[in-house]
Amino acid sequence: MRQKSFVIYLAILFVLSVFIQIHIYQDWDMLFLLEGGKRLLAGGNYVHDLFESNPPLIYYFSMGINWLANTFSLSNVLLFKLIIYIFIIYSLTICHYLLHINSVNFNPGDSLQFSGTVNGEKSFLWLLLTLAFCLLILSAYCFGEREHLMLILAMPYYFLLYQSASDRQFTPTLRITISVLAALGFAIKPYFLFSLVFCELLLMYWRRSWKTLFRLEAQVILAIFVAYLISIAVLLPDFYSIILPWVLKFYVPEHNNIIDLLTNHALVNAVLLILGSLLLSQCIGRMELLLIVIILGFMSSFIVQGKGWFYHAYPLITMNSLLATLLAYNLVLNKDKNKWYPAFLTAIIVSQFYLTLLPYFVDFYNRLFYYKNTSSSFQQLTNIARKYAQNQYIFFFSTDLSRTLPVVYYSDSKLGSRFPTLWMLPGLLNKQYALQQCDNECLIAEQQLRHYIIEDFKRYRPQLVYVDINTHKNSLKSSFDYLNFMQKSSEFKPLWQHYCYLLTSSNYAIYQRCQ
Repeated sequence: MRQKSFVIYLAILFVLSVFIQIHIYQDWDMLFLLEGGKRLLAGGNYVHDLFESNPPLIYYFSMGINWLANTFSLSNVLLFKLIIYIFIIYSLTICHYLLHINSVNFNPGDSLQFSGTVNGEKSFLWLLLTLAFCLLILSAYCFGEREHLMLILAMPYYFLLYQSASDRQFTPTLRITISVLAALGFAIKPYFLFSLVFCELLLMYWRRSWKTLFRLEAQVILAIFVAYLISIAVLLPDFYSIILPWVLKFYVPEHNNIIDLLTNHALVNAVLLILGSLLLSQCIGRMELLLIVIILGFMSSFIVQGKGWFYHAYPLITMNSLLATLLAYNLVLNKDKNKWYPAFLTAIIVSQFYLTLLPYFVDFYNRLFYYKNTSSSFQQLTNIARKYAQNQYIFFFSTDLSRTLPVVYYSDSKLGSRFPTLWMLPGLLNKQYALQQCDNECLIAEQQLRHYIIEDFKRYRPQLVYVDINTHKNSLKSSFDYLNFMQKSSEFKPLWQHYCYLLTSSNYAIYQRCQ
């Protein structure tokens, strides 16, 4: 591939991505991250205005977005996506620069050394084009998600580390810039540290020295981490004292079925690619080895998080795609050297289609059809909110984030709660279900949760209350009645007398404030 063709393909990907983002329905996580940042910017704090499991760094970013949106009178959603595109341009530009330098030395399949090949430029352009496809297209429904943002900021660090293994020198300004942004990406979630640690260990192995931990990049990343942890203690201390204990007790232990996790398309694809790399050891160079190590880091992150959601697997999907691209490229170059290489090439192409592209496009179509379908439960719930509570507050008794923030956003209503969802309930109730009783820790948590909800009812006086009455509620292993749970509080009963049953729609009983 020539540079001119690369630029044309890249421009097409950007145009297609913008078109998709204009017509797609907004991601619910992104909507609440912006809502949380707006509340913190207005002087709010964790617990009272925002009871959320995410560490504060993503809300620092959201606060900046909301400040800029207020300053320039722009939509915070529009500005958010614009800044993500700016970060993508930064990431692809720096990655191109790092890999283009002496690209004649970029030969991913020529042993573990940095030896030359006339195909070096072509190989890194295919690699970058695959990365652009993943950042712009495969991210359609997780655009701006924490995993997406982390990967955008971290990719230059990965390629800088690749070049550092050959003692290639770069300016301190470039190294510090890459390290600061990568550190911010890795710090968004503690789970992202797996790939960072694994890569640093790989560099130590390549350089045969533990002193790589004292290079400029590592020092900058460590300094950012320390500054961030201190900032939480100073600016948002309730995260450490209240939110984090709730997360560790009721959110982190709640996992999906281990079989569902281990059979996830991205995880299966990663295992197959690693096994294929071992069989194709003659085609494995430093770049492939680096990608394998990063894949192992994101496999660990995905399994430890234990949720099985697409956006959790997104970094793994991206790295799988990069490794598959390099393996396929090397097999094309060497297809005449081994009679089995064409079979391996076919296997890689087929596996990427069935384990990456097909699941993505099926999910994309299903979600797009669901949200655009006027008879869908989402549209019904949104129309009710728009009719009865436009520009007014809504409260959701639900653990399903896909039904809360999108309904609020598209009905022009307001979220009358500190909770994006009652995310702690699955961990709290499933533990109680397993023990067949509510222990002292459980009783205290239930009382505190009811207290927070009552405070929100008093403060926001929601016009509509959506109560999930589905028999099989999202993430809950046992049957549960929200109103029975709240009626255990004598303080809630007089508040609930102000609400009258309105209607039932899509397994939600909807109550309207009638007094």
